[in-house]
Amino acid sequence: MRTRWPEQLETWYQTPDWAAIPSGETLQAVLVRVVSALREVTCRHPRDTVVLVGHDSVNRVILLHALQLPLSRYWRLGQGPCAINELDFTENGFVVRALNETHHLQT
Repeated sequence: MRTRWPEQLETWYQTPDWAAIPSGETLQAVLVRVVSALREVTCRHPRDTVVLVGHDSVNRVILLHALQLPLSRYWRLGQGPCAINELDFTENGFVVRALNETHHLQT
């Protein structure tokens, strides 16, 4: 990245919502994909507990959407490896119950 696309990489770290890495997906495209998946899951399982497993970027975009924050806040949310986020979906939208929980990794 640093060698082939240094300007795009800098944009990714400074203004991720403006970044367009060649052959990559923009955060806006991830958001469209995430919202579609969330809509499908919540419609199919309106009262069920559902576990979704995702990568760092997908998780951050889900959280930004749930918190009604812009994609420009991408780097403001921590997401450690194997972190757990807990969200409830209600008729009024999402409620974030836990964010970036990693206590299960401690020995």
